[in-house]
Amino acid sequence: MKKLSEVRIEPWLDDFRPDIMVVESGKQMEILVEIAVTHLVDDLKLQKIKKRGIHAIEINVSEARAAMDFSLLNQFLFDVPSHGRWLYHPEVERYENEYVAKQKKEWETQHPLEDWVQQQLKRKEELEERQKVLAAWKPQQLF
Repeated sequence: MKKLSEVRIEPWLDDFRPDIMVVESGKQMEILVEIAVTHLVDDLKLQKIKKRGIHAIEINVSEARAAMDFSLLNQFLFDVPSHGRWLYHPEVERYENEYVAKQKKEWETQHPLEDWVQQQLKRKEELEERQKVLAAWKPQQLF
């Protein structure tokens, strides 16, 4: 079991305020904990979390908000994993980026003809657009 060296309630982190910030002992790793009672974390807050690169989880306690006490909160946090989800994990993002880059490279090496065809289609569209502009242009427009 992980040990925490610090727990901060609603700390200000520049331009946003997570519900809880914990610091794991030893690693000095910060983890944000968002408690969803009436609404989940919105896209703006998620982008701010990602920008800072901090691990973040969300615990959804909305179904028990009327009867919430410390015992039930403890169950939601530690005994019922289905109530929690990762909002952001820097390592997962790194693996996703590596996977996408690998897939793109494989596609490019396995499908050079398709890429060439796409380039040619794009060039054709650009040429057609230029031809439309030239067809509409009248030499007397210069004077």
